Formats: sequence, C-alpha cells, structure tokens
Amino acid sequence: RIRGGDRRRSFARMEAPASLPAEVNAAAASIPAPTVAPTPPPPPPVGSLVWCKVQGYPWWPGKLLSRPSETVVKVRFFETGVDVKVPAAPAAVVGFEHKLALCDDEAIKKSCKKPALRKALAAAVQQAQQPGAAEVAAAEAAAEAAAAERAAELAAAWRYEGHPHIGRRVARPFGKALAYGTITRWAPPDPTAGDDLLFHIDHDDGDSEDLDEAEAAAAVRRWEGSAEASRLETKRKREAERAEARQGKEAAKRQRLEVKLAAQKQKEGRVQAAAAAAAAVRTRWCTRTSRRVPCGTTSPTPPSCRREVRSGRCTQASD
Repeated sequence: RIRGGDRRRSFARMEAPASLPAEVNAAAASIPAPTVAPTPPPPPPVGSLVWCKVQGYPWWPGKLLSRPSETVVKVRFFETGVDVKVPAAPAAVVGFEHKLALCDDEAIKKSCKKPALRKALAAAVQQAQQPGAAEVAAAEAAAEAAAAERAAELAAAWRYEGHPHIGRRVARPFGKALAYGTITRWAPPDPTAGDDLLFHIDHDDGDSEDLDEAEAAAAVRRWEGSAEASRLETKRKREAERAEARQGKEAAKRQRLEVKLAAQKQKEGRVQAAAAAAAAVRTRWCTRTSRRVPCGTTSPTPPSCRREVRSGRCTQASD
C-alpha cells in the first residue's frame, strides 16, 4: 500500500516513452483536422458591380444602387433593367469579383434550364464584363442618391390640402389607352430652387407621377371629357337615387312604427282606466247569476238575497 506522498513521488520518477507505437501514430494521422468556417466576403460598396440572388432565379449580375436601410439593398439587374430590393446578406448579394466562376458558359448552362433565361443571363454577364461597366454603375448610384435626396425634399414640401385640384380625377394618355388617377398632394413653387408648382398623381393601377400645373390642368380636362367620367357620373347619380329611396323607406317604416306604438299606448290607457273604474265600485257575489254585481243596484236577484244584504246577514257581499 502506497501512501499519498509516496504515490506522487513514484509518478514523478516515471519516464515518458521515447516514441509512440506505429498504430497510435497512424490513428492520430487519420483524425481529420478541424474545419474552419470561411470568412464571409465584405459587403460591396454602393455603386459597384454585384451578383444578386432572387428566389426562383440563378445568381444574376447587377449594379448596387443604394442601401435604403441597414438590412436591405437596392440592385438593378443587367439586361432586364429591373430594380429589386434584397436582404443585405452574403446569401443574396456579393461583389462581382467573388463569383467570377459564374461567368463561365458551362456555369450558365448548368444554372439555367430554359433557353430564354440562359440567353438573357449570358447577355447580362457580357454587359457586366464590358469596359466602363463599373463607372456606369457608380453614375447610376449617384443619380439614385440625388433622386432620393430630391424625393426627401419634396416629401417635406408636399401639402395635402389648400388647392382646388386636390382630390380631382385625371386622365393621362399612355399609348392608345388612358390611365386614370387622382391628385393626392401638391407642392408650392420654389423660385430659389427653380421648381414650379407640382402635383402628385396616384394612378388606379398603382403607379404614380408628378405633373406641373399645365400638365395637371390638361389631365383634368381630359378626364372631364372621357367616357370613364360619364360612366362614373351616371353610377354616382344612380347610387344617390338608391340611397334616397332607402332613406324614404326607412322614414316610412319609422312612421308606421310610431303610429303602432301610439295606438298600443292608447289601448293600454283604456284598459287601465276600466280597471280603475271597476276597482272603485263595491260589488257582491250573486248566487243566482253566478257573477259579481254592484251593490245597491236593481238586479234580478231574489228578494231574500236583497233582504239579507240590507240586514247585513249576507256573507257574499264584498268590496
């Protein structure tokens, strides 16, 4: 039996082996080294070329126009010119230089099954690789920033009342068709900035635009002479007539109900008056007629019953 101190001294006197067995070394070599997660690429700057991923479509080259918020970026695709807002994450947007392998023809064929989509993606990649594409992206981003700044200034200047055009319907020609909308706000002129009087139009199809005073007046006149205005005016008159008819029916119904309630109250009053008059008369029970009759009246009651009532011996008399 070794005491505690002796055990420690015996362990200290033990020597490590000079080398490990071959089996141990082979087992240690077969253990895989720990994998290190790759460092995500840095977020691309505004005005640079990027690859963008939208659900249902392959990675597509585009231009990073702006960052509306910390978690969202706005990208304009090559070839299609469509603007989209996607999450500001490496899974959705990366720099163009980080996925150059996607420019290969084999990668394009592998990512696109439909010939039309494959052709459009190849054209977009070719546009992104042209000289000067980065400068064009930077210029479009600068224009986007200027437009956002201008929109912020207009948002502060917009007024929603105080002009007769507010709420007026307008018609704007687009090709052979007319687009209908409503004037929702206006901005007064700013001589220092060289801005004229502006009107904001919200179209029925969800689009919007800004018009100057002359364009807004022309749009109002075009609406007044359009067939859509005549149709809506006829519809408005028809709805007004229907509403007036409904109001007349409701008024007649209320009047009939009031007459019915008044007649019911009169009937209740007559019943209560009759009950009060009957309660005020002293009555007695007549054994011959089997009903109550007023006391002191000449009724077809036998003389014996009348004598009993006068003498006070009739027990059937009551109030």
